[in-house]
Amino acid sequence: MPVVAIVWFGLVFSESSPRQLPVLVADADQSAMSRQLVRLLQASPVAGVVRVSDNFEDIREAVRKREAYAAVFIPAGAERDVARGEQAHIYSYYNTLYYSSANLIQRDLASAVSQLNTNLSAARAGGVTNRAVDGAQAFGAPLSVQVAFLYNAANSYEWALGGSLIPVILLVIMGNALMVSLVGDLGPERRAAWVADAGGSMVFAIVCKVIFYALVFTVIGTLGVLWMRWRGWPVNGSMGVIVAAQMLLFLGNGAVCVLIAGVARKNLLFALSAINFYTGGGISFGDILFPVNTSPWYTRLISEIMPYTTYMQVQTQQMQMGSPPGDSLWFLCKLGLFAMIVLLAGLLALRVSLAFGDRKRARDDADLPSADNKNNIVRGGFFRGARIVAQAIKAEFSVAVLLFVATVLYTFYYPAAYVEQVSSRLPVAVVDLDNSAQSRKLLRKVMALKAAEVAARPASFEDARRLVERREVDGILLIDENFGRDALSGRTGRLSIYGNNAFIVRCSVLLNALGEAAQDAALDIAEPQLLQAGIGADAAAARMLPARIVPRPLFNTREGYGSFAVPAVAQLVVHQATIFGILMIFGWRRQRSEEAGLRVPAMHWREFFGMFGALFLIALMNAMWVNGHCLWLHDYPRAANVGGMLVYMVAYASAIVAVAFFAGGFVDRTERALQFFTFTSMPIFFALGVSWPPEAMPASVRAVCQLVPAMPGVAAFTKLGQMGATLPEARGEILHLMIIAVVCTALAWMRLGREGSGAKSREG
Repeated sequence: MPVVAIVWFGLVFSESSPRQLPVLVADADQSAMSRQLVRLLQASPVAGVVRVSDNFEDIREAVRKREAYAAVFIPAGAERDVARGEQAHIYSYYNTLYYSSANLIQRDLASAVSQLNTNLSAARAGGVTNRAVDGAQAFGAPLSVQVAFLYNAANSYEWALGGSLIPVILLVIMGNALMVSLVGDLGPERRAAWVADAGGSMVFAIVCKVIFYALVFTVIGTLGVLWMRWRGWPVNGSMGVIVAAQMLLFLGNGAVCVLIAGVARKNLLFALSAINFYTGGGISFGDILFPVNTSPWYTRLISEIMPYTTYMQVQTQQMQMGSPPGDSLWFLCKLGLFAMIVLLAGLLALRVSLAFGDRKRARDDADLPSADNKNNIVRGGFFRGARIVAQAIKAEFSVAVLLFVATVLYTFYYPAAYVEQVSSRLPVAVVDLDNSAQSRKLLRKVMALKAAEVAARPASFEDARRLVERREVDGILLIDENFGRDALSGRTGRLSIYGNNAFIVRCSVLLNALGEAAQDAALDIAEPQLLQAGIGADAAAARMLPARIVPRPLFNTREGYGSFAVPAVAQLVVHQATIFGILMIFGWRRQRSEEAGLRVPAMHWREFFGMFGALFLIALMNAMWVNGHCLWLHDYPRAANVGGMLVYMVAYASAIVAVAFFAGGFVDRTERALQFFTFTSMPIFFALGVSWPPEAMPASVRAVCQLVPAMPGVAAFTKLGQMGATLPEARGEILHLMIIAVVCTALAWMRLGREGSGAKSREG
């Protein structure tokens, strides 16, 4: 499974950075300038213009139908406004429910408009311009701005994001494997022999088991790093430090398993649920996708008690940034200290737990298959199937948690990572080599930003870079010598902005914010000279920026990270929790029959649909909870298409239950559901097309994902529940869900309706 997960993420992010994401253009100007902008946008690395129209409503409707991620509107008279010395407005409508794709397209559009401004200024000056264009973007005289990435210059999502997902998956898989082994050996049947093999010391036996699993998964994690190197992404720092950090990470994870096993008192299902809940939150609370520096105290606390957060500091320093090994020493000490403290607490908890003796879990033996029935086939009614579901929920606490508590808990737990919605107060180092009135004016603009915070003012660029390597700041603003004199004398004052692109999301936010501050400072610096020349403020802005982007975010108008991530993940939570719960019910049903010494009974069709109906109602109830209460509680974007959402939730719940019934025919024990299927949650999410565009995935990956109800389910929810699409506009996704429901129900009946259901029979 670990190897499969690593290869899967490698396939999902195989393109490293998206290419040719669909963009529509409404060109109402139909001028040479507008055609030039279209050509510049088409030549950009990410955006791909798929259609040019003169009808604005047509392209805006196409964005709502998910035919494109963004639409660019060039109003009539744009070229005429530039010729008059006025500023032309270019309107950008982008779907921020697809956060990453929309931001990448906006970056390309900004570069295209910047190049257009340079060309227009050069043409206005007769082919001569004093505006230097360095790097990705120029904001016009009197300033020249160079934008650069300190790390991950290729802007690779595979290197930055894929490398952070592999450790999370390994933590989840290791937690499940170690927990099954640990709880099994602590049982009364195997404990004595296990302790005897360890020389009579249970503490020694537990420590050896934890170390063994940590070593195994360190080897697998090292292979994951080597896989990244084989894919072409180098390790710029110390490979030895990364391996040491992985060993400490997995030791800490093993210590958490020991602690949970002690608290769970050998209840395997509860222990598996707890370790999956703990390890699965790493990617959200690990300070990787979204910064937690301004989050509430409880969010920062959750982040701090996860060894994954500390480990990712080391991996980022040594893999992407090439920091000296000494910079990672403190993080290694934190990982080691965490492992020791939690392991001691876990050993104490186990000692207390074992002192109470072996707890026997009572099982409800009512309604067991009768040994007198020679065919072992139960001819039950519709309500018998519903009664089996109720008995399983009563007998197995973890089933009740998955089917009734998981989605409610999710409503409060997962959104806690994104309370702030937008990144703010990202630390930046300002190196002012000029120290003039003009540089101080720029500094005041930076200090007024919400997204950035001046955390240090080092004397040199090298000192500032060391702060980045130690993860004390996320970016650098470098103001060159003679900046103020050049800006006032008609030459171009130079400044440079550097971002730590090992963290792609926060780097993008920081660079955009610093760029806006530089643009505002340029206008302030140029204003006195232009006023002396009789040029007003508006004309001055038009002189430096002939064309300006007017952003119009759609559907997620606050551009909140939680508004795009949480609702989509909510659909996946309903999907996974329901499937896991149903698989555990089928495992429980088989175990009951085997404990009675009977063949696993085949299902009568009334019993089959009785169970199906009861579980469908539970899945539908969970879908209504997350799509109603969760969206309302956190004020996430939601549309008023109640009828369409009801149709979607019925189709989605049916498809989920049908897939679970089919898979349930292959589950032999309750713990198998969590043991073998939990690690699928994260790979499924990143293949859904919400955080990573499907256009950047291989066709084979997209084809496999079509078999999972969450794929059309999330797409239908986004259209109907957030974008306000009509039911006919989502008919493709609804039909897809219905086909999955019908096909999997038929396959499940073929599997479960046969005598023995493919399980081993036992002698009575």
